[in-house]
Amino acid sequence: MKKGLRLLDDFRRDSGHCLWPAVMISFMLCIYAPLTYFITSRENFWFDFYDMMPPLLLAFVVLAAVVFALNALVWLFCRLSGMKAFGWWVVFELVEWLYIYIQGNFLVRNLPVLNGEDVPWQEQKYQNEIVLGYVVLIALCAVAVLVVLKLHLYRVLKAITPICIAFTAFMLLTTCLSAIPDYKQILKRNDIPVVTRDNLMNYSSQKNFIILLTDYTDSKVMQETLDKYPEDYRIFDGFTYYRNMQGMYPFTRFAFVQLVSGETYENKGAYADFLTRALNESPLLLEAEKRGYRLDAYVKDWLSFYQDPKGYTRFSNVYSGEARISSVGDFLYHWARMVGFRYLPYGLKKNITLRQDEFSDLMSVGAGGQERELYDWLDPAFYHILNTEKAEKTEEPVFKLIHISGAHPPFRLNRNVEYFEGEPSYESNMEATVTVIRRYLEFLKESDLFDNSVILIMADHGDSRNIGNRPIFFVKGYEEETHEIDISQAPVSYEDLQETYRRLLDGHSGGEGLFDWKEGDYRERRYLLYNNPLRTTRISEHLLYGHVDDQDSLKPTGVVYDYFELN
Repeated sequence: MKKGLRLLDDFRRDSGHCLWPAVMISFMLCIYAPLTYFITSRENFWFDFYDMMPPLLLAFVVLAAVVFALNALVWLFCRLSGMKAFGWWVVFELVEWLYIYIQGNFLVRNLPVLNGEDVPWQEQKYQNEIVLGYVVLIALCAVAVLVVLKLHLYRVLKAITPICIAFTAFMLLTTCLSAIPDYKQILKRNDIPVVTRDNLMNYSSQKNFIILLTDYTDSKVMQETLDKYPEDYRIFDGFTYYRNMQGMYPFTRFAFVQLVSGETYENKGAYADFLTRALNESPLLLEAEKRGYRLDAYVKDWLSFYQDPKGYTRFSNVYSGEARISSVGDFLYHWARMVGFRYLPYGLKKNITLRQDEFSDLMSVGAGGQERELYDWLDPAFYHILNTEKAEKTEEPVFKLIHISGAHPPFRLNRNVEYFEGEPSYESNMEATVTVIRRYLEFLKESDLFDNSVILIMADHGDSRNIGNRPIFFVKGYEEETHEIDISQAPVSYEDLQETYRRLLDGHSGGEGLFDWKEGDYRERRYLLYNNPLRTTRISEHLLYGHVDDQDSLKPTGVVYDYFELN
């Protein structure tokens, strides 16, 4: 009995050595790291501060309790066995914290972007990071051993509690300081646009203006795919394929707004303000509304920057709604993977595959007074709908913008729009995209909607692993067109789109005269290049002096637009 009471008294004396390392480690992984992500990149998340904090606090308490219990068991084992190893165990926890803190905050210059692409971990820059990580770990261990030998383990152990408290307070302070410049936006309650499936299969029996926007779809690779399967050219009978079309941006965020509004973002002011104004004043949308078209927009996440509820509810399928997290467990699982991707050594990062937009799958929304089915942009989902559902018809003209994943990474689809295991291939994803396009056009024809529709099959950008300036652009006007596919090499650009849309609304065919430029014309075309799809530190202006396939003819002008505060 006395021995048990003595043991309990000793644990009370040493409990701080068990508790505060657990608090420090758990705070970093469950609070500091996710909040740092959120504060610096909140534009990439649909949820707000109030949505994320309860699950993160729960995770913090649970993880701290688990680590505390583990420390207590190690303490008890060492005490009962007479081993003097508990001090070294706690020193090891401190070294572990320092290592992952350094890894996640300082060794991140080559951190891959979370956009679904397969990361070439074999490249030298990643191998160098692995070696550097080992060097840092060995150095930390060596310093810890030297300190313990110099000061004695007892003194080090005595200092562990204040050290852990100080480090935890430091992380809390740096988190608060990083939030101060934009605290109003960080603490703002989200009332985001909710893109539902409403009216997805509803078309006009009179007039439809359809934009099928296939993401990441490169014109040159599309041409190669059609040459590989020549029978697929018949899909595009009645269309004109503008093979020399120049896009404007290499990634969706800015490209989408430009192709809808004609406005180019150049790092001036908050992007959300720019997007809201640009879409509200879009010549395309205003003209369609003026002519009595119902507006449908299936653009998934990219409307989340829209700051004007009256603006985005002009679309029949978009609602103002307060989103909820559908699964706390899955939410924390995604956060654990994201934190692990940043804070784990490079040798372990490759075992984590994720996309930052995976959080979108956890959105549950009550919109328009009831639960509604959210729009799923992935090719297999859209393909399934086309194969299982019928068209509904209305008398009013319909404008429909449908954004699907197209050839976007990860490259896991085959020609039958099925997921497969094996060597990833952009070309295989492109074949799947062609299949989806074929089925969509078949659906329109089967529903007697093809001839009374303007149809644009286009991409927001091309292959972003390269320059990304070659989006596909197929177009058919309202007039019944039965000719085989025409391929035009006219030097056209997404800068021309607003006038092109107007001409199509006026009844122009998709062929000659749709653009002011003809084959053989010389033209210098503008392109705005940046490298990170999630955060733009610099946009550099380029001019294309030749054909879009001639990447060497794309030259920087020397004009750059520097870092901006994203939202």
